[in-house]
Amino acid sequence: MENGARIQDENRPRIYSTGGDRCPVNIFKTFLARRPPDMMKPDSPLYLAVVKSPRTEVWYKRQPLGVHSLGQFMKTMTDDVSLTGKHTNHSARRTMITALRYENVNPLDISQLSGHKNLKSIDSYSTVSVEQQKEMSLKISGHCGGEFKQLCPLFPEFHDHRSNCKYCMWKSSILRSSFQQLYHCHRRKISSASF
Repeated sequence: MENGARIQDENRPRIYSTGGDRCPVNIFKTFLARRPPDMMKPDSPLYLAVVKSPRTEVWYKRQPLGVHSLGQFMKTMTDDVSLTGKHTNHSARRTMITALRYENVNPLDISQLSGHKNLKSIDSYSTVSVEQQKEMSLKISGHCGGEFKQLCPLFPEFHDHRSNCKYCMWKSSILRSSFQQLYHCHRRKISSASF
């Protein structure tokens, strides 16, 4: 790393060959091979308009794909595979960043891949999974001496959130119950420490 250009090259996003039919490198090479030769320059648009019924090895026109068509990519793909829920072009980006955050990848590394200039922006993609919520709940329960089981008046002798306790399902979510217990636990500690 002797000069700035080399450092810049190291920070460029890359894809790596995985072999097989779905290898991203081979797919990208096929994509490039189907472009018009004069649209292979570094300043050429990445997404080109599609030839509807190609009669040659070239599948793309010599013009950029329109904004509307580009915006329809995700909708077309989700309709083709019958996905439910709302999916936008940003959904793939969000899924990638969320998955990397869940795997504890350094936010600086994620920002280099995603192009975020502000590391705080990466935090907005962080969500707490159901497993993480459960783990936090159990940690808080243990911190308060296991009194968590007594929060449910219907089944005080046995309770966890995997059961179908309608009272607890109505009362609150896993996190709300946990934070409520933590609040009461600390309140008791403060009361007992008072002079």
